[in-house]
Amino acid sequence: MSDPFRRHFLDMLELVLKKEPSHDTQLELLQLATPDLDESTLNNRAATKKSFRTLLTRVHPDKHPKDVERATRLCQDVKVFYEKCSLASPEPDKKKRRKSGTPNAFPLEFSSKDEWPYISFDFEDEPKTVRTCAQTCCVVATQCINARGAIVHGKQVQRYYGSEKAIEKAEHAAGSKEVFHKYFGGTKGLCGVEEIKEEIMERGPVVSTSFEPNEAFLNRNSVFRHQKELLIVGWTQHQEGEVWIVQLFSSASALISLTAYISVGQFGVDDCCAAPIDSLENVSWEHGPYFDLDMTRADGWRTSLGIKENFANFGELEPLFKVIGKLNISSVGAVKQEHLICVRDKNKKAHSRTGVLRSIEFIDNKWTIRVDFR
Repeated sequence: MSDPFRRHFLDMLELVLKKEPSHDTQLELLQLATPDLDESTLNNRAATKKSFRTLLTRVHPDKHPKDVERATRLCQDVKVFYEKCSLASPEPDKKKRRKSGTPNAFPLEFSSKDEWPYISFDFEDEPKTVRTCAQTCCVVATQCINARGAIVHGKQVQRYYGSEKAIEKAEHAAGSKEVFHKYFGGTKGLCGVEEIKEEIMERGPVVSTSFEPNEAFLNRNSVFRHQKELLIVGWTQHQEGEVWIVQLFSSASALISLTAYISVGQFGVDDCCAAPIDSLENVSWEHGPYFDLDMTRADGWRTSLGIKENFANFGELEPLFKVIGKLNISSVGAVKQEHLICVRDKNKKAHSRTGVLRSIEFIDNKWTIRVDFR
């Protein structure tokens, strides 16, 4: 039987999550973890972030060993609900936050490509041509998703979102926002330099949807001509001041990634940016085949050389055999033929690692498998 106090906390959380996301329900949500939080401190970013981290800690499955499945589901729901509440905050508050920032809150320069060197702006099957603005927007949205996917995956992705066929069919897409809404739970709007920088540092590249260069600029910088939207990957300092680092592409014969710079505030580049609401933690970024395990308590497994997992009965191994088929096992449990499997956390599908199944043994009345990661 679960702890009644912990169960009551989850009950209260579920009641809040059933309400309409808003400024008020965001406060109600955070007060579950920080009762003394009030309206006056809700606009304090540091206070709200600290409160939200506390809330996530209290709802984490480790805190609810008798109710792991429910806590895991609520942990994901809370993140989505919190983002929607942030988007529903009154517009005047956003403007107030944009003007009240302190420049020293961020480093002088930051690059997603330096912070996460394994992110890529390539495609699994590269489009040969990109002819329309709608296709351009689809490319930018795709690059944003794949880069963020690599960040949450913790390494270069093998399975890319987007394809030549998808981009060719993007004739009627309104832009990156439509792609985010259709496939990734909605769009997070970002207003002003501070919000954009914070988002890039925490989750990766964002898309500028308000960039409107003049003809003189386009004549001098022709590579921008068909870029209705821009992928912002960081910022740095140039002689003319602070500039955004943007990822462009040339589509003359194939997509070739290019790095360019736009001054902060130039042509409305940072007036309005977009990012997917979805954290991408439950998107798979490897090809599989997958063997799903509960890795909630397996600290450090994503950087370890391998894992050993125990199973109470042989039936629990059935998903493994569906993945790899028949096995040739020696008398000491070693697997004679090399079998590649992708171990995936069933609670966060973005967390997965490919390895070799080394052994299956029955020891001390339990089945044990060993996987060595590559």
